[in-house]
Amino acid sequence: FEFESVTYIRVWGLSEICDGVERGGENYPKNHLTYMDVFLCTQLFIVHICTQLLTVDIRTQLFIVDISTQLFTVDICTQLLTVDICTQLFTVAIRTQLFFVDIRTQLFTVDKCTQLTKGL
Repeated sequence: FEFESVTYIRVWGLSEICDGVERGGENYPKNHLTYMDVFLCTQLFIVHICTQLLTVDIRTQLFIVDISTQLFTVDICTQLLTVDICTQLFTVAIRTQLFFVDIRTQLFTVDKCTQLTKGL
């Protein structure tokens, strides 16, 4: 954040301006500051505060974006995991059904063979 560093330098300059303003080689004490000087100091102070608030705001937004991204990633991962688990369960269910069908077919075949053997 180079802009922030520059602002801090300006603020240090601001404290010197507010302590005394140099005009025409003379250094006026603080109580002889004109309205314009005070206004300048106030403006610089406001700029500094605004910059800090902006920096905090940008950091907060970035933090929120980061958190949102993480939550989004977690959400996507959860969805993918859910899909994966559902797919696995579906596959297991299909295999189980096929297994039962296979067992029934075998039993049916054995039963028919037994009946035929008895018939002979």
